[in-house]
Amino acid sequence: EGGDLLFGIEEDSQTSAPKDIPGIEVNNEPDQKLRIEHIIRDGIEPRIVGFGVKYARLSNGKYVLIVRVPKSWSSPHWVKYRNHLKFYTRGIQGKYLMDISELRREFGLLGTITTSIKAFVTGRISLIQRAETSVPVNLGPKIILHLVPLSSFTTGQVYDLQEVFSKCNLLNPI
Repeated sequence: EGGDLLFGIEEDSQTSAPKDIPGIEVNNEPDQKLRIEHIIRDGIEPRIVGFGVKYARLSNGKYVLIVRVPKSWSSPHWVKYRNHLKFYTRGIQGKYLMDISELRREFGLLGTITTSIKAFVTGRISLIQRAETSVPVNLGPKIILHLVPLSSFTTGQVYDLQEVFSKCNLLNPI
């Protein structure tokens, strides 16, 4: 799902809620940032695209490290560390190693999403060929461009169409 990983925050062992913000020592912020980026880039496969690394300085001179991880369309990812390859996930009580059934489910989702998108595009092409579109389409050859929001095949997210249409003027024609 993506989200933020925070280092330098103490959490309650029972509830996983933040308890204190002691921070972490950082000697050379630019070098540390590059080191963290290198670890993420080379230690996770497939690579996570679009992650961000920031430091927030605390009043005590220490820092909170914030690693922003975007939603990934190529999950699951494994962690490569000292010749070990492991899949982790996060639950209410923190991170844990994925078991076989969780891995099967995650890899199965990839095939389901691909199949669903192919069926959607095939169905749309069929409607266009039969001239069963909401807007009349001229006969003859056509170039069809499908913009498929991946989130519509992976989450139960619902959009307010009035809000979407109110922002249509922000889109430039292709």
